[in-house]
Amino acid sequence: MNICRSFNKHISYTGLVLVLICVSSLQKAQAQRRDSTNVNSRTTTRNPQAQSQTKTIQRPLGPRPDDRHPPSEDLAKKKWTIKRKLVQNTVSRYNYYFNAKKKLRLVTHNVSRTGQDNYNYLLPFYPYSAANQGLSKGDLDSVIEKASINIQIHDPRSKWMDDSYLLIGKAYFFQGEWDKASRTFNFINTTYLPKKKNEYKSVVGSVENDQISVASREKRKPPIGWFKHTYARNDAFVWNAKTRIEENNYDEARSIINVLEQDPYFPKRLDGELAEVKAYSLYKQGKFQEAIEPLQIAEHKKGNRDEKARMAYILGQLYTNYNKPDSAIAMYYHVIKTKPDAMMEFQARI
Repeated sequence: MNICRSFNKHISYTGLVLVLICVSSLQKAQAQRRDSTNVNSRTTTRNPQAQSQTKTIQRPLGPRPDDRHPPSEDLAKKKWTIKRKLVQNTVSRYNYYFNAKKKLRLVTHNVSRTGQDNYNYLLPFYPYSAANQGLSKGDLDSVIEKASINIQIHDPRSKWMDDSYLLIGKAYFFQGEWDKASRTFNFINTTYLPKKKNEYKSVVGSVENDQISVASREKRKPPIGWFKHTYARNDAFVWNAKTRIEENNYDEARSIINVLEQDPYFPKRLDGELAEVKAYSLYKQGKFQEAIEPLQIAEHKKGNRDEKARMAYILGQLYTNYNKPDSAIAMYYHVIKTKPDAMMEFQARI
């Protein structure tokens, strides 16, 4: 028994010695690591050229910042096949463009609903003014962002690129950025001019039967023509004239309107909007009697219920001022039929 006890004590002493040896070796290793890190830091601070050389060696594998370009440039280099055409036209329409268009429509609709008017005087032509648009700048910035992304990530040969630029111009217009809006509309008019395959560059404007034409001809014979894509540059002409009016540049606006009224290729789908811009120009200048005729055309062709009711109510006010009670009563009755907001309906009934 004594031999066994002494043997166990000997084993425990040896184990304790081994543990102490391991702890000391670990402490020495940590001390060596600290010394090596201190030496490296001293050398890098003393010799910055060596540090720059080591950094230049470890370059990322990606492209340089100067070589970066949007995906649309890569897509434009690929062959424009039927499959690619179908895919790009679909995704460019039902992606960012669809959401941006929906956002812009929602913003303008909310303004027309929440605006407060004084019915004792002639109503403003629009529920917002150039000085105070009453529109959310954040929402309009979102429209510009979505439309810009749609342009950058999709093929520029897609037929919805000009529509995306048109949304950007409208957003600038509602923000009161007249210069940016005008430049955007001019860019659409010059860049997206239809041209033949053998033509290198087209010229804006032509002469057809002794008439000047600047619009793009749209073939929209029913029933197939109803589903064809329209040219956004025709809409850009109308919005450009509207921008000139907000800038109080009535002469340029009038010249654009005169050219479009005589243009044989100007689409009939925009006759109502062109008449609206003409009526707005005259109404803003105080030429109320001259504004009645184009305002009648605009009200007749208007599809939006709130805007249609507002135009009809303004016509009723103008007829009242020019002693045409029968026409005024007919317009107020027409306002009631469109079922506008409660306040406008109440004013039309009394």
